[in-house]
Amino acid sequence: MILDEFLLTDQFSETHAGAIAATPGAVVGAVASYRVESDPVIRWALAVREAPGPPW
Repeated sequence: MILDEFLLTDQFSETHAGAIAATPGAVVGAVASYRVESDPVIRWALAVREAPGPPW
């Protein structure tokens, strides 16, 4: 494709892993029941993002 001539190719990769001390069913249940609107950190970050910007 012509885009391949202009776009850079990745020169690295990154992998993350972690052990969770729970059954797969418990993990899936926790992920399925997570609600972003009830997370205080996410609510704070969204409030900061939506705050008015500089007055210029």
